[in-house]
Amino acid sequence: MSTETTEDTKPAEASVVTNPKPVLFETTDAVIERYRADYMGLVINGPDDRQGAEIVHAARMIVKNARVALDKARKKLVEDSVAYQRLVNGEANRIKALLEPIERHLDQQEGDYDYQREQIRIQKQLAEQKRIEERVTRLRSLDFTYDQRGEVFTQYKAMPLTWEDVQKLPEDQFNQFIALAAEPYNAEQERLAELERKRAQEAERVAEIQRQQEAEQERLQAERLELERQQAELVRQQQEVRFTGRVNVLLGLGFIGFVESSDIDGFLYEGSRSRVFTSELKTMDDAGFDRFQALHQQELVRLAEAERKRQADILAAEERARVAEQNRIKAEQEAEAERQRKEKAREERRLRLMPDRQKLAGVSSGLTSFVQTLPAMKTDEGKAAIAEISSHIARLVKWIDQKAETL
Repeated sequence: MSTETTEDTKPAEASVVTNPKPVLFETTDAVIERYRADYMGLVINGPDDRQGAEIVHAARMIVKNARVALDKARKKLVEDSVAYQRLVNGEANRIKALLEPIERHLDQQEGDYDYQREQIRIQKQLAEQKRIEERVTRLRSLDFTYDQRGEVFTQYKAMPLTWEDVQKLPEDQFNQFIALAAEPYNAEQERLAELERKRAQEAERVAEIQRQQEAEQERLQAERLELERQQAELVRQQQEVRFTGRVNVLLGLGFIGFVESSDIDGFLYEGSRSRVFTSELKTMDDAGFDRFQALHQQELVRLAEAERKRQADILAAEERARVAEQNRIKAEQEAEAERQRKEKAREERRLRLMPDRQKLAGVSSGLTSFVQTLPAMKTDEGKAAIAEISSHIARLVKWIDQKAETL
């Protein structure tokens, strides 16, 4: 980076020529050519070129100040008239179009420089973070623990190493510390291994005793199961004899057998709730079987009464359905009459209010047309007054339109 800014390259304050023709600015084509010649060759040679970055920044500020001064001069010129404003804007835009490539070039140079410097900073920060994380990993692999209150690592409550030392200790000194810490760590690992060996021996001894106890329990369990099996077989034979007798009794009373699934079956009296599952018939006692027979007789009486009530309910339901249908037809007729009445009333109201809505629409349209006839003002105060009048009329037109819609 060799080109430097001098007093000669600083732009003068932008001034204007008040004569409407031609449009002249202090930033002439000659000045722009000088900027282009001096600045378009400026580059920043990498993230370490601080002097080059400063020169590019100073040059960009000069071009930017020229552009800002141009805009200020342009605004001053266009205050006189609209026609002259167009002329001034056209010339200003032309000059600005010539300045902007120079400014963009310098801005890009500065941006590239800042980005490269930031990337270097981030890489250094990541490298430092990785170095510290590796040190912490090495400490934890040797059973070091960290006390946040004291900001210190310790190994078995000894070998203290502060967090500041972890960050700043030179690599050779840190490696020496790790080598010293490996000795108590290895001793502790040997002690734990010996404890594990003794624990395994004790566990094997206890397991052997447990295996012997389990074998004895299995022998006793087998003897108990055999005794229970013999007792269960005796009970089954007794239940089978009693079940056969009960089945014969039910068949004699008119019950028939039924099957619901492969494991659900029994006996029932067709047309009644008197039924019993095979599993129940096998397990109920004699008193329970007697009660079941008595309930069967009561069920027969209940069936007769239920049939009489069912016929009466059918007649009552038919009568209720007939009355409900009559009421439904009557309600539909009344609802239709009410709907027609409301529809007629709405139509009459719409026709009655239509002239008023049309008149309000005429008022709104007249006010809108009136705004178009408002005179053009030359002063800021007059323009503000016309704008305020137009705003009030617009709100009034909106209110009139809303009012017309609600009629």
